[in-house]
Amino acid sequence: MRVLGENDNLTLFTMRQYSMSAARLGKVQEATEAIEKFLEGQVKIFTESSNSAAWAYHYRGLFYQEIGYYEQALKDFQKAFQTLSKSALIDFSIGEIHFEREEYEQAFKKISASHDTRKKTFVEFQVDLSLIHI
Repeated sequence: MRVLGENDNLTLFTMRQYSMSAARLGKVQEATEAIEKFLEGQVKIFTESSNSAAWAYHYRGLFYQEIGYYEQALKDFQKAFQTLSKSALIDFSIGEIHFEREEYEQAFKKISASHDTRKKTFVEFQVDLSLIHI
């Protein structure tokens, strides 16, 4: 992997993609190092509490979920949720982890919340569109 500079989004994207590919090939150590560099780069570019940094935590959570590290995945999803509490995707991701850990009641609550959030967001979007045409 060619490093173009610590603040280069292309480099960060490459690290993110490489981490998932390496994980799928069983190269967990290499994958973990790449995903950590990705997250570190995102947090350097953006503040810790920004939406972009939150999505980086979500992405690292997906990585940990992919390799079966559910505790770390849950921590990252919860970190992302602190900033993006209205994200149906993050709610759903947290629900998936609870399901994997056989915590079915918590899984149901989070997956239901993700559905409610998505439905509410869609209704708000339609209302916004209708206001544009007035």
